[in-house]
Amino acid sequence: MEIQKLYSPLYVSIEATDNMEDFDYVDWRDEISQQEAAYYYDEIHAAILGERMPEEAERGLMTYYNFFGDRDDSVNEKARSLFVDVEVHDNKLWGVATIELSQDLTPEELDTLRGYLSGQYSDGWGESVEQHEIQSGNGALYVSFWSSDKSFLIMTEDEFRQQFPSAQAVAGGQRRRPLCPMIGADGNVFNLIGMAANTLKRNGMADAAKEMSARVMSSGSYDQALAVMMEYVEPVSMDEARCAHGSDIHMDLDM
Repeated sequence: MEIQKLYSPLYVSIEATDNMEDFDYVDWRDEISQQEAAYYYDEIHAAILGERMPEEAERGLMTYYNFFGDRDDSVNEKARSLFVDVEVHDNKLWGVATIELSQDLTPEELDTLRGYLSGQYSDGWGESVEQHEIQSGNGALYVSFWSSDKSFLIMTEDEFRQQFPSAQAVAGGQRRRPLCPMIGADGNVFNLIGMAANTLKRNGMADAAKEMSARVMSSGSYDQALAVMMEYVEPVSMDEARCAHGSDIHMDLDM
């Protein structure tokens, strides 16, 4: 089995709850950037998992590929499953479709799969996601995986890395450690574990977050726990983190 990922931009808006009673009904949704959307990774990720239906457990969105009996082709045979989620790369939130393949797709088959996924994003699965509000501490979020403007595209991992080289997750054979504003934060080990784990999850490294947490909890001392965390994240101060991420990025202080 092989795994292939297809990346696409996310389009997120927020409907703030503050002072809404002071206005007549108006659509007060504000679009937010992919960088700002990364702050809501946990809420959006949980909502997307909640969209999965029992019948999709084995094949994900490939369940519907040949739903009407008109697509019993090589793509249906090779693509065993297709599951959609979100990941953070380059401090931005992206839509990611993970496909389990029994064989490599030809260029023509890849184009066919992209077309199918685009249709699911615009009119099928994605339309359902877009219509469901996602609650956050700052208001209701609305997430779309598709747009009619020119910014929408579906990229292979190689295409994604070429177009957004700063989003490269692996460099020189070593995993890039995301920046975590641990310096100057509450030094309680549980607080630091939470900060490091959240940083990893927001950078599309949920498995690494679980692995790190397990290793920290089995470490024999505070110093060992810190050493383990620093294998996964790069500790920086809040000022350094803000310089690296941009002043408009929300940072995690209340882990």
